[in-house]
Amino acid sequence: MVLPAVISNGTKTLKVNVMLDNCSTGSYVSDAAAEELTLQGKSQQLAISGTGGTEVKKHSRQVEVMVTSLDKTFSANLQANVLDNISSDTPAFEWSKLKKEWPHLQSIPFPNVAKRRQIDVLIGSDNPIFHHILQEFRRSSKSYFTRTYRTNHTEEQGPDDILRRFWELESIGIRDETERELTPDEKAAVAQVTDYI
Repeated sequence: MVLPAVISNGTKTLKVNVMLDNCSTGSYVSDAAAEELTLQGKSQQLAISGTGGTEVKKHSRQVEVMVTSLDKTFSANLQANVLDNISSDTPAFEWSKLKKEWPHLQSIPFPNVAKRRQIDVLIGSDNPIFHHILQEFRRSSKSYFTRTYRTNHTEEQGPDDILRRFWELESIGIRDETERELTPDEKAAVAQVTDYI
């Protein structure tokens, strides 16, 4: 979901497009928006994981910015990392104009996106206060949608190899622990449980 909001450093404000992405474990502010607000923060190296086990290392800095809704009914601090490109070339779609194409969307009051058109802020699950549902619109009709994820992969790995690695249990941190040697503490714990049984 992309919506317009105002971000502020305490003295200067900027109207931006914000993407709410609860599948992302991090939150980000574009380098362009951070420079315009002269946001300062602690320098750090980020390792950003993608699909298929891809990982990109980026130099960044962690900043804090105030995010306020256009109607000023919601405002909260956001801690985020600065990245040069948050959503590649994905624009913020003007749903207030596009909704006339779909009858089930016509009654929803979509706000106009910021004139900047690009997405300058991505808020992930690390800031759950921003993902609170205020109002739901429901219809009895069925809706179908597709999400497309962009990833880079090397030529020595085909799509089948990448997909197989993605679904392997090791890729999500689950490993077969029966094949390794137990530590002395683990052996003592097993002995105590065995004696108890």
